[in-house]
Amino acid sequence: MEITVNIKTSIEEAIRIVNEDSNFILYSESSIVGEKRFGYIYFIYCFVKEKEGEIVYIGKSKGHLLKERLKNHFQKKHPKTGSKLAIIQNEIAKGNKLKLKLLKVTPESFRNTLEEELISHFRPLWNVQK
Repeated sequence: MEITVNIKTSIEEAIRIVNEDSNFILYSESSIVGEKRFGYIYFIYCFVKEKEGEIVYIGKSKGHLLKERLKNHFQKKHPKTGSKLAIIQNEIAKGNKLKLKLLKVTPESFRNTLEEELISHFRPLWNVQK
């Protein structure tokens, strides 16, 4: 027996949401609230001068760890994470603005698959393997 799962519709909907020119948030600890029962995919956009923002990184987190995961990227790096703190600090020093989008994923177990598909589609600079 075989079962084929078609996730194409979910991926297309996620791409549509990510491409919208709205729903950006600026990082601050108080602006991030993760709900335990959800998974999250987060998108870091870099706005160079007044140009349109570009997705530079896609990551994932369990809901209750979302705030800590983003803190590792924007404030302090835990030695065991793949944090982008140094890159983020460099972009800010250049005067670029960084903004986020959060995508709540249900079921949480679908988060890994969706993240991989979105990275494959958008090929963000900070995700691409060298």
